[in-house]
This record gives sequence, C-alpha cells and structure tokens, in this order.
Amino acid sequence: MAASVLPNYPSGKWEWHYEHGLFVKALAQIGAATGEDSFEQFVHNWVDHFVTPEGDIRTYAAKEYNLDQINPGKLLFPFYRRGGSERYAKAIKLLYNQLQHQPRTESGGFWHKKIYPFQMW
Repeated sequence: MAASVLPNYPSGKWEWHYEHGLFVKALAQIGAATGEDSFEQFVHNWVDHFVTPEGDIRTYAAKEYNLDQINPGKLLFPFYRRGGSERYAKAIKLLYNQLQHQPRTESGGFWHKKIYPFQMW
C-alpha cells in the first residue's frame, strides 16, 4: 500500500506540516524495515524539497510559533547523522530556536500555536 502512494504524492502537494511529516516518517520507517531503497529516496527527496542548500526551510514561518511545523524536523536528524551536511544542522537549529522562544502556558507547556494563546493540544 505504501509503495502505491509514492508515485501519486507529487511535490506540488507536499507541505512542511505535522501530518505530512508524520506520513513521511512512516515511509522512512517502512524503508528501514524492508530495505526498499525507493522509500529512502522518496524521504530524501521530500526533505531536500524543503531544506535549501543554505539550511532554510521553504514554507516554514518561525514567527508563527506553530508546533505543527516542528514534527517534520524529526526527519532531519538521520540525514545529518549519515551525511553530516551542514544544511540539515542549520535547519535543525531553526526549529530548535523556535522551541527556545515558543510561548508557554503558566505551567511551562508549549502553546500549540501563537494564534491560540495558552492552548495545548
């Protein structure tokens, strides 16, 4: 089933967002479990679609303080560990910086988004 999705998930529909990050992480895990290179290549293409050579993340808006934009960042760590490319390290630092400044509730929990003050999801 997962293999049938790869050719039908065109880059024009990709988003740097929670749901897409979750789905692509699942594809990465399927690739790791099965050894199918097509999954790894898809995940790499997906990540590189967003992470610029300078380490910026296309469509990512730090000023939104939106935790949904953090989840896809989990995909960056394996690529950084394997290849050591600084572009991935810089992208990780962007997301880390957001978490350092993410608005919090009085008890210290992260707001889900800046537009939803004091809400935790």
